[in-house]
Amino acid sequence: MAGQPSDAEFFQKKLFPEFNKIGGMSMIVIILALYLAFGSFSYVVWPLLIVGLSLVWTLGSVALLGINVTMLINVVAMLNLAVGVASSVHVLNAYQLGLKEGLGWEDAISRAYGTAGFPVILALTTTLAGLLSLTSVPLAPMRDFGFYASYGVFLAMIGTIFLLPVLMSFWFKRTPPKQDSPVRLIVDVRLRAL
Repeated sequence: MAGQPSDAEFFQKKLFPEFNKIGGMSMIVIILALYLAFGSFSYVVWPLLIVGLSLVWTLGSVALLGINVTMLINVVAMLNLAVGVASSVHVLNAYQLGLKEGLGWEDAISRAYGTAGFPVILALTTTLAGLLSLTSVPLAPMRDFGFYASYGVFLAMIGTIFLLPVLMSFWFKRTPPKQDSPVRLIVDVRLRAL
């Protein structure tokens, strides 16, 4: 048996349950890693909110435009998760380092965006450009993937640059951590050894 009906049945019975498990485990790992690295739930909530909003807007645009959802469009969710959380972590780390150096929280945010803002924008822009290059591929599913993945990365960049500082002003730990988490200590020691 071959063809689209048997492929669809295989995806429904075998792959979709696995995608749900992988997605759930990925979220658990990201939540634990963010909490263990930064030691506060606000450092977990805001990056995931930014990723969630960019994902809702991206997949909502796919549905609104009536694009046929393929397996490649489903990969956009994992890509948004990775890119959005990574860009937020750079800014949050710079913010926490500013607090450790004795800066007030407003000055720490300004310094975080002053030091990490350009590298984050540069990384997201190059990712965006690479994904946009897929729109020149003659295969329609690859073109759709390139467009919507780049759209998702763009929304994650907008969220990190403009929405994250606003969210940080509402609820965020404004004092430096009393001590680094064990995970951060291990990572810092390993990075210094390089």
